[in-house]
Amino acid sequence: MFKSKLIALAAISFLIPFSSVAKAQSAELLHWWTAPGEQGALHVISQALASSNPTIDLISVSGGGGDNAMTVLQAKALAGTMPFIAQIEGAHIDAWDAIGLIQNLDTIAKRENWDQSLYPLAKQINQNDQGEYVALPLTLHRMNWLWVNEPLRKQLNIAPPKNWPELLAAMQTAKSAGITPLSLGSDEWQVALLFENLTLSLHGKDFYQQALVQLDPTALNSDKMRQTLHAFRQLSQLVGRHIPHQPWNEATSQLAKGEALFQIGGDWILGELLAADVAIPDTINCYAMPGTEQHFVYNMDSFIFFKINTIDKKSQAQIIEQLSSRTLQKQFNLKKGAIPVRQDIDLSDFTSCQKRAAAAFTKASESGLAIPSMTDSMALPPVAQRAMTNELFRFFMQSNISEQVLIERLISIAQAEI
Repeated sequence: MFKSKLIALAAISFLIPFSSVAKAQSAELLHWWTAPGEQGALHVISQALASSNPTIDLISVSGGGGDNAMTVLQAKALAGTMPFIAQIEGAHIDAWDAIGLIQNLDTIAKRENWDQSLYPLAKQINQNDQGEYVALPLTLHRMNWLWVNEPLRKQLNIAPPKNWPELLAAMQTAKSAGITPLSLGSDEWQVALLFENLTLSLHGKDFYQQALVQLDPTALNSDKMRQTLHAFRQLSQLVGRHIPHQPWNEATSQLAKGEALFQIGGDWILGELLAADVAIPDTINCYAMPGTEQHFVYNMDSFIFFKINTIDKKSQAQIIEQLSSRTLQKQFNLKKGAIPVRQDIDLSDFTSCQKRAAAAFTKASESGLAIPSMTDSMALPPVAQRAMTNELFRFFMQSNISEQVLIERLISIAQAEI
């Protein structure tokens, strides 16, 4: 557990007023779904809660990785103006639950049969150490996707790459033809996501777990890590100096317009493509990151619900039950590009990429190859995650930082977590 984070949040808990004599006229839902494709999914929630009492105000915070939203959430908590609902991921759930600020959802979960409807992984992530539900899961994202502009691929006479050398060669071919090889934005998490995909592609699950989940100093200081960093440097030399200052969704637009051959990232990219009416899979197709075909690197969006005494318990329960309903979760994920966290949702209306993701998740879960994303709050405590992401971004952008210097910095981060 990340002690400094818990101490800071514990201090917040002593400052927050938990009661008010006035009945709430509205309540807030804090989120970071600000891209057009995400807004389409958010509209599903807005419509579902349109007649709720109190009214739910959607409060958006820009920043695709969610760090900005978490900063705003802590500031609102310090001010005693917590939202009723907040979008959350992974380890952040434990932090807020540990200081007693969020609701226990077990009663609702039992009434709505979450144990039977949710995937085991969704139950694990959204329950605390006592096995109690303290968050409501919404989406299951696959992070190890390679998104390909098919007309460009065929124009360049490139076969779908099956390994890292083939992927690198394909990008070099695109660059030689004057085409952007890899669409990428300037967010640190976008760059770190490339690194976690490379690590898994080159060395498989066991090394990925040792290096990026356990932060094992021996793994971080190994020849395998140096091989990964060498490939990461090759990638930075290919595209690093030309990264535009753009968010991920603008990078996706670049891909969709035929201005770039590839994009590596989660299936929120699919949601953006669907919002722009891009043909799937004819124009943009999804392939597993070469070398990771049997794996499912996951991220999951959830909601936590703060203890708000100005909203009566019946109204709170109705809102939570609405958000957990099969109908809402199906429609939300159809727009978001993800797959539902519920096992009882018919996927016949979903895209081929979503069906492939669902099949990959089932197979990976059965074979122990579903693994948490280091980049997106699933594998590491937030402080360590941000530190790792920052160092990887600096290495990618600054060619004067050696592999050994980065390794030493990563080991320092690991030692701080012990």
